[in-house]
Amino acid sequence: MTLGVLPAAAAATEGRTASQQRQIESAPDAAWSLAATLDPAHVQTPNSVLTLYGVYAFTPILVNFNPKVLDPSINQSAVPMYAVPDDRPHTYKVVFHLTTDVTATTRYKLNDRTPVTVAGGDADLEFTETITKQGWHPWALRNANNDHWLFYSVKVYEQIG
Repeated sequence: MTLGVLPAAAAATEGRTASQQRQIESAPDAAWSLAATLDPAHVQTPNSVLTLYGVYAFTPILVNFNPKVLDPSINQSAVPMYAVPDDRPHTYKVVFHLTTDVTATTRYKLNDRTPVTVAGGDADLEFTETITKQGWHPWALRNANNDHWLFYSVKVYEQIG
């Protein structure tokens, strides 16, 4: 699995700038096709669904996760799932658009992977993964530092070249 942060130019096309611009790991050069876009107002498409756990506050444009108010032992995560169509290898890139109000750094954890460290503020976290089994595949993202954070949206892309 490869992970990284989109450069500010790519984030600007999403309507926000990214405070975190360095690559955590380089994603492979490839052609990508947008497979799904999920956000608080659009939690389901024919091939994807977004599940939110431990939400402190919710609006159509953002989800507020606040371990300082809710017990940090509560699962507070955004979990997009995508229906992988068959057992041949499919490579997906998942891009989470989020922010935190910490001024230094914070860490996010995807599934059971080692947490990644990013600067506080706006971030577009990018993860790539090759999946070889048909069925629903989840990407559970949470803040590993128990910092207050906001989730805006997630996009799932499939590698086509």
